Amino acid sequence: MDELNRLPPYPRSIRPAAEPFGHFIRPARHDHKELLNFIATGNTAFSGLVFDPTVTAHRELRQQVLKLGLDAILDPKTQQAATVGAHTDEIGKLPWGLLRPHTPEDFRETKGRRLITALADYVVDNGYTQVLAPTHLLTSADDEWLPVDIEATHRLRDRSLAFR
Repeated sequence: MDELNRLPPYPRSIRPAAEPFGHFIRPARHDHKELLNFIATGNTAFSGLVFDPTVTAHRELRQQVLKLGLDAILDPKTQQAATVGAHTDEIGKLPWGLLRPHTPEDFRETKGRRLITALADYVVDNGYTQVLAPTHLLTSADDEWLPVDIEATHRLRDRSLAFR
C-alpha cells in the first residue's frame, strides 16, 4: 500500500508520444472546389494534399494549402509514364514526360539527369513541399527498373538539396 501512495496523483508519460501519422488527401480531377470550401471553414484535419501535375485546376487549391503551412506533395506520375496502358498525352507533355512511355534507358546517364532536373525544377517552380519518389512498377527483385529508380531518387534528392 505504501508503494501506491508514492505514485503521483496524475498520469505521467512513460515514454514520449510518437508524432501522429500524417493524413494526406489525393484530390480527384474535380475536387478542388469542395476542398477549397472545406479549407475556408478553417477545418484542416489533414496534413496536406497529393497533387496530380496533369490537373491544372488544382493550382488555387495548392496555393491555399501552402498558405496554411500544409504539405503540397507532387505525384510525378512516373509509374503511369512508363506503363503502356496508363501513359497519356497529358503525362507525355509534362517537363519530364515523353511522347511515348518511359523505358529504363530514359533514366540513365545524361537523358536521366535531364528528366530528373526537369522534375526537380518543376517541384521548386511550383512551390511543392515534397515529391513522391520517381519510381516504377517492379515485377521482381531483379527488375531492371529497381537500380534505375534508386539512382533517379538519389539524383532527385541531390538536386533538391542544391535548392536549399
